Amino acid sequence: MTPARTRLLKLLLRVVITAALLTFVFARVGLGEFARTFAIVRLRFLFASWAVTVGIFWVNAWKMRLVLRQQRCHVSLSTLFAVSALTVLYSLILPGFLSTGVKWYVLKKETGKGANVLSAMVYNQVSIFVIMLCAGYLALLIANPVTLLTDRSGLRGVLPFLSGMFFLLTAVVCLLMIHPRTGRHIVGTLKRLTTILPGALRSKGDLVLDQLSTFQTAGWRFHAVSALLTIGGHVGLGILLYIVAAAAADIDVPMGTLAWLCALVYVLGRLPISLANLGVREVTLIGALQLYGVAQPSALLMSMILFSTVLFMAIIGAAVQLYWIGSGGPGPESQTPDKLPPRVGPV
Repeated sequence: MTPARTRLLKLLLRVVITAALLTFVFARVGLGEFARTFAIVRLRFLFASWAVTVGIFWVNAWKMRLVLRQQRCHVSLSTLFAVSALTVLYSLILPGFLSTGVKWYVLKKETGKGANVLSAMVYNQVSIFVIMLCAGYLALLIANPVTLLTDRSGLRGVLPFLSGMFFLLTAVVCLLMIHPRTGRHIVGTLKRLTTILPGALRSKGDLVLDQLSTFQTAGWRFHAVSALLTIGGHVGLGILLYIVAAAAADIDVPMGTLAWLCALVYVLGRLPISLANLGVREVTLIGALQLYGVAQPSALLMSMILFSTVLFMAIIGAAVQLYWIGSGGPGPESQTPDKLPPRVGPV
């Protein structure tokens, strides 16, 4: 099977899964009931969610500029923000790595250093994923959903215990990974473990490990600032986005609950099974918020408000694309498959 046909089949599979999940959601909620709930959306909080999303993208642009500078690539903050918005636009059209390839191509065109840009993108992706995962573990220590399901104290303590254990394990492994002395040994061990994987997965795993190893000599100050920017943007503002979206849908649940939901939806969104995380986000929010007595139409409304932030950034991305076409600035208009980076997943 040719690579083009494989990509087409993967895209079709995503479309089918997205359609199936959305059909399941709307069959449970009902279009009529959702329409009546949609009429009560609180517009000031809807607009606030868009503003918070812009803030998240600006903070991430600051972080990406820091990471690129570590790779001796200098890109302006406005260009990084613009190319991130453009990537959101293409993510609504192209599957996974193709939309990411747009970002890689524009930054490669700006810097002339494709390998350095790829390393920066891999580091940015992995660091965000790890920090969001750790934030989710901590949130589960504060807001334990198991208490809503059982009165048995023994079972109530299992989830916090596992969350704390996995948080410590993840933190220790990451610290050892970025240390120059221990990091190379861990990378070598992980590479040996990838030999049991199929060829395509093994090559992807080796690529990610090779790119991450370039940051093992960056120094603790770099990693600390990078982590703080991720915590401020994706964790802090990300939780604020969920708080505002819940308020827009007139949902009242504990902040700790919204914190672990934010992390959970982000982690599940990294799975390449749907388009723009549609369906996955809706099923997750409806199922989780039911534990807190939130009606399904309200949970679906919150999910649609979160999706509207994606559409808002896509509109900004479309404006960026039109401006770049008119001005002859950076853009993916000449991108072809042979110019795409190796597949490393969404960034």
